[in-house]
Amino acid sequence: MSSLETDLLTEVRRLAERFPLPHPRWHGFVPEMHEVVRDLFVGLDAIATLPRLRAQLLRFVEDEAPAPAPDAGRPALAAARARLRDLPVPQGEHPYLDEIVVTLEAAELVLGALAAADGEAAFARLLQEG
Repeated sequence: MSSLETDLLTEVRRLAERFPLPHPRWHGFVPEMHEVVRDLFVGLDAIATLPRLRAQLLRFVEDEAPAPAPDAGRPALAAARARLRDLPVPQGEHPYLDEIVVTLEAAELVLGALAAADGEAAFARLLQEG
C-alpha cells in the first residue's frame, strides 16, 4: 500500500471517528447517521483489502477520475449510497457543519470506489459479518 493510500485511509477513518453523532432526543436522524457512519467504516475496511480500490479512491480524491453515477452498485452498495443520499445535510449556521460536510463527501467517494464488483462483494460480506 502506498503511503498516500495509507494516509488517505487513515484520514478518512479519522473523519468517520469524529463525525458528530448527537443524542437521539436532540436530533431526528440519529439512527440514519449511525448507519451512514457504519457504512463508511465498512467501506474503508473493504477498500483496505483491495489495492485496486485504494488506488481508485485516491484517483477520486485527486480529481483524476470521475465519480461513478450515484446509483452505481448492486443491492448492498446501492442501499448504502441511498442512505447517504437521503441523510439531510444541515444548512446555514450549524456548529459542526464543516465536519459533517467533509465526512459525507468522503463517504460518497468511498462508496463510489466500491462500485466495482469485487468492492461490492467485499462491502456486502463485511456488512453481513458486522
